[in-house]
Amino acid sequence: MQLKVVVFTSWLLATFWSLAGYAAPLRMLVTDMPLFVDPQPNGEVSGYAVEMAAEIAREAGFELQPYPMPLARKLAELNNHPPQTLAIVNRTEDREADYFWITPIVAVPVTLFVRSDSELVNAGSVSIADIKSVSAVRNEYRHRELKARGAKNIMAVKGWEHAVEAVLKGRVESILFSPLGLRLICIKQHLNCSDLQPVLTLQTRYTYLALPRISGNQALAERLTFAASRYKNQRAFEEQARALLSKLMSVGHELELRDGILFEKNYYPDIEERKLWVIADKIPFFVEQDERGRIHGYGASLVTGILAQAGITQQRFLVAPWERIFRESLTKSNVLAFAITRTPQRESLFHWITPLTRARQGVYGLNAVKYASLAQLPPDTRVAVLSGDFRVERARQLGLDPIEYDSLPVAIEAVYGHDAELVFTSSAGLTLACQKLAHKCNGLALAAEDDVSTTYLVLSKQGTTLALVERLKLAAVREKESDTYIQWSREWSDDLNRQGLLQHISEGVVNVWPKGQ
Repeated sequence: MQLKVVVFTSWLLATFWSLAGYAAPLRMLVTDMPLFVDPQPNGEVSGYAVEMAAEIAREAGFELQPYPMPLARKLAELNNHPPQTLAIVNRTEDREADYFWITPIVAVPVTLFVRSDSELVNAGSVSIADIKSVSAVRNEYRHRELKARGAKNIMAVKGWEHAVEAVLKGRVESILFSPLGLRLICIKQHLNCSDLQPVLTLQTRYTYLALPRISGNQALAERLTFAASRYKNQRAFEEQARALLSKLMSVGHELELRDGILFEKNYYPDIEERKLWVIADKIPFFVEQDERGRIHGYGASLVTGILAQAGITQQRFLVAPWERIFRESLTKSNVLAFAITRTPQRESLFHWITPLTRARQGVYGLNAVKYASLAQLPPDTRVAVLSGDFRVERARQLGLDPIEYDSLPVAIEAVYGHDAELVFTSSAGLTLACQKLAHKCNGLALAAEDDVSTTYLVLSKQGTTLALVERLKLAAVREKESDTYIQWSREWSDDLNRQGLLQHISEGVVNVWPKGQ
């Protein structure tokens, strides 16, 4: 498949196309990468990464428009945080908060190569400090890696072909690259690279399909991430990947496909040895605990199914207050937690595996004046909020006066006791909290609506491998599309509706409002 390059004109154009019944255009900045991104003389672009991105875009309802350019220009454009613009980006610590990481494409061991006549070949243990000189592409992440590690005599060049030629011709002692990248550049440039030997591997980096992290891209990022997980679970993706693996084998390079990611042979991380710690907040109907300590409910059943789909041995669930869940998820590795509300402030703190619930949120009061939005509330309005909840900061941003309480029922009682004018919570939280109160929140009504809040199953970032993240994302899609899940979740939803807790399930997410509203 080849894709015609069309210059993206404006974000509004996508809206007009959508209204006209066509797939909206989605721009993608690409740089020449043999077999992955192959610009053609006629202006078309082919290659594994571009074709995978096109299928993901199509799954999400877009038409991909790849836009080839040199690496330096691509990096400059991305630094301007363009809206609705995809790119292939290497995921590094300094970029973590700059992008929505849609899906990984390939895992790349960052490797130091030298000529076979170098004294480093037989040196045993080699470090960056041992090299006399090294080449890399200017401003590429491996160039930054060398500078951060204090490498001496770095030759920064425009392209990888120049970096490879520099070490082959003896201008520098080494090059920091990757086995796959080296093989592809040498084939494309007709270079004899058999004399280059690996002497040091720093770490494995993942190359991602990514979207600049700006507020206008949040919904698009979630849509594309879900589409990527769906596509990677399809036979078409596996056939696409196998075709690439076959091409690489024909030139003597072997990769393997694991969890939707291409890995160098024998570089796949040992996920099976990394035990997950599963921790959840106790929420009626969602996560409940019986007298024997066994966990049940919608969330518990869904997560159990996701773990089974991922081939991960059943873990014991720990029930804890959400404050502890939040703390443990930030400080420990391999913590699978639910349910955490996704907010812009939390975006870079967790790996967001799959959405669980969506709830309308707002402020509620007694005989309250109705406002079109929270932004129209009078400044310094006293608002009762659950202590530590993300709505505390949200209220401050709106110029309100948040008063924190240890539980939602107590926060609601503050409104009845006139200690607060309004309570700020979700419709779901209000319904559950009111069941615990004698007056059942009689007279309490919505004063102003805010955005819909979405809770997620999350995985901690501290020391957690990205391969595990992708395995769980793919498993979540398989579970939510399974006949077993569809049947039991429908029964659970129908039972709650009969009890007066109105909600409906759409695409594996519990929407806590009546269907059709």
